[in-house]
Amino acid sequence: MYWNISVLTKTGKELRLIMEGRKDYILSNIEMDDLTVISIVPNFTMTFKRILNKGTLTSSKLSLFFIDFSRMLKSGLSVSETARTLSETTLDPQIKIGLERIRISINDGYSLKTAFENAKIFPKIVCISLDAAEKSEQIPEISKKLGEYFEYLNENKNKIVSSLIYPALVFIALTIASVVISMELVPQLGFLISEKEMNSFSMRLLDVYSNFMKSYWWLMIIILVTALIGLWYTWHLNRDKLMKYLFRVPILGNVLKEIEFANI
Repeated sequence: MYWNISVLTKTGKELRLIMEGRKDYILSNIEMDDLTVISIVPNFTMTFKRILNKGTLTSSKLSLFFIDFSRMLKSGLSVSETARTLSETTLDPQIKIGLERIRISINDGYSLKTAFENAKIFPKIVCISLDAAEKSEQIPEISKKLGEYFEYLNENKNKIVSSLIYPALVFIALTIASVVISMELVPQLGFLISEKEMNSFSMRLLDVYSNFMKSYWWLMIIILVTALIGLWYTWHLNRDKLMKYLFRVPILGNVLKEIEFANI
């Protein structure tokens, strides 16, 4: 759970913080820093976002982060100093919390890979890449490459989304048309075709579907939206596992492999 916290320093200055964790644990840490809590309120927006995306940053945020991270390292700052500087300048609370965790981990003597793992906002490829970068002493260069990599991913994602807008609109239009036809036109078929044809299995099935849509069209919308959210959530959380099965699909699997290799 994320919390919006207002605290008062010894000098009487009011600070606003965003922290993650159990309430009792956060309060104990604040007391250890000799701060007085004015208010502590749950931040449901950030908590909900973390549930949806497991707390990881988007490709656009990762791209900007690693480009800035690389530039500061090239200017001569250490990783800890870079994390502190970026934490002071960023307006994104999720990045601010992650950078603070990185800074603390680095100061405690942990490796760069472990520090970024402790931040809990970076995908696995970042930790693996930075582990190799630290061993080869090429952290600024690899950080720049990561920024370019995530920028490329973000551009591809935007292109895919824009290319799917038209098919999505067509699908929505056809869905609405099918609902209107089943609710308005199907009941009128009884006046147009013979009684014998109306008693056929296909016509009875169509009539049942029409009556169902008349009474429970709202339920179908809820089911459709829930299914789409469920599919998106399942894919987002289990992408690596699902990709293993998709790679085995004839033709589609080869295309997906080529796309992944191109990204890398």
